[in-house]
Amino acid sequence: RAEYKENLANNIAEKEKQNPLSASDKKWELTDAIYHQIIIDGYWLSAEGVWLDNRPHPQGRDPITGITTGFNLLMPMKIKVKEQDFIVWVNRGWAPRNFSQRDIVPQVEDLNTKVQIQGVVFADAGKTYNFGQEGDAKASDGRRLIQNFSLVNFSQKINLPYQPFIVRQDSEGNDGLDRHWSKMDSGASKHTAYAI
Repeated sequence: RAEYKENLANNIAEKEKQNPLSASDKKWELTDAIYHQIIIDGYWLSAEGVWLDNRPHPQGRDPITGITTGFNLLMPMKIKVKEQDFIVWVNRGWAPRNFSQRDIVPQVEDLNTKVQIQGVVFADAGKTYNFGQEGDAKASDGRRLIQNFSLVNFSQKINLPYQPFIVRQDSEGNDGLDRHWSKMDSGASKHTAYAI
């Protein structure tokens, strides 16, 4: 297990050094794009965004507030792939939880103008333990508030072809979301210690 995690971390580090892919080049296969840097040019579909609940701060703890748990904002971006409309789902960043009212989220508003972002390709948005079925909870901005995200289900609702991955946004934006993601740790040292 330690060797697998070490290889994975090295694989990610190697791909980070390569030139970024373009989301508009083609319909990507996950295996060709995973862990690569990628550039996306398109338009936010702001109304289709969803908040993922119970997400840890990118560094483990917010250095200003000390808060450890909050939300990630997932939002599709409409792009062109060979003149055809496609969507790419983007994890735009983290926002802290309001502990007195759990559905309070920051207002993230987007103008209907073309933007360019850069990020890293992941297979999914990560999962948290979910007790029972997802409900119809709404955040304070009207977007859905969910525990776990199904790329297939949410993409089908938009009724456009989609790239088969989530992009974790690294580039800066003026949306107030935290994107100080921690470097992916292989965790190999922990597993090696267990083995000794």
